[in-house]
Amino acid sequence: MGFQNWTFPLAIYGCYDTASRKVMFIKLWMSNADPNLVGRWYFDHLYTTRIISSKLRIDRGTKTALLVTVHAILRQNHGDMTPEDSVEYGSSINNRIERWWRELHERLEKFFKFQLQQLLDQGFYDPEDVVDRNILAYVYVPIVHREIDLFVELWNNSRTRLQRGTLMPDGIPNLIYNCPEEYGIEDKGWPLTTEELAEAAEVSGVLDVTDDFLAGDFRRECSNHLPDVDSIQAKDPARKYRELRRVI
Repeated sequence: MGFQNWTFPLAIYGCYDTASRKVMFIKLWMSNADPNLVGRWYFDHLYTTRIISSKLRIDRGTKTALLVTVHAILRQNHGDMTPEDSVEYGSSINNRIERWWRELHERLEKFFKFQLQQLLDQGFYDPEDVVDRNILAYVYVPIVHREIDLFVELWNNSRTRLQRGTLMPDGIPNLIYNCPEEYGIEDKGWPLTTEELAEAAEVSGVLDVTDDFLAGDFRRECSNHLPDVDSIQAKDPARKYRELRRVI
C-alpha cells in the first residue's frame, strides 16, 4: 500500500496482512516511487521478522520491481509454488485496506494538513524549491512518522469491526496474526535463515540503497541548527520549519 503527496515531500509505503488486518510495517519518506527504496524497506522487514508470507498482493508497476525480486529469491527455496505464483498483482483499491487508510488520513489531517497548507498559502514553502522541500522533510518526516507509528500500534492492538462481505475474522489484529489457528486461519508464513537473507541481499543488491532520505551534508547543516527534531511536539513543526528555513 502506498500514498504520495506531490505538493509536500511526504510519502507513505507499507505492508498490510489481509487475514489479520495487522499493519506489518510502515515507512514515511520523501518519495515512495523509487523501486530500490521499496525493495530495501521490504528486505528490512523480512530481516527483522525472519518470516516471509506465502503470497504477496501488490500494485503492478516499476516501483515494486526490486521487492518482487527479493521475494522471489527467498520463496524459491520452499517448493510449494513457483516464485512467480507467489506474487499477485492487483489495484490497491481491492486490497481491503480502505478503512485503515481513511482513519490514518483523518489522523494526519487533524495534526498536519492545516499546518502544511498555511506554510504554502503564506509563502513560507515553495513546492518547486529543492531546499524548501528538503528542510520540510527534515522537520516533518520524523514527526509525522512518529504519529503514524502511534496509530499503527493502536490499530494493531484494538478490535476491528467485522467488515460486510468478507470472510476474514473479527478481532484484534495482533492476536489474530500471532494465534491464527484460534481464528480458523492457517499460518502461511515461512521462516527465513540468516544465510537465505544474505544470499538474497547479495544477488539483489538491496543493501546498496541508502537508508537516509537526505544527503549527508544537508542533514548535518540542518542538525547544526535544529538537532533535536525527534522531540518536537506535533503542534510545533511549522514554527520549527520557518525558523530553520530562515537560517538556511
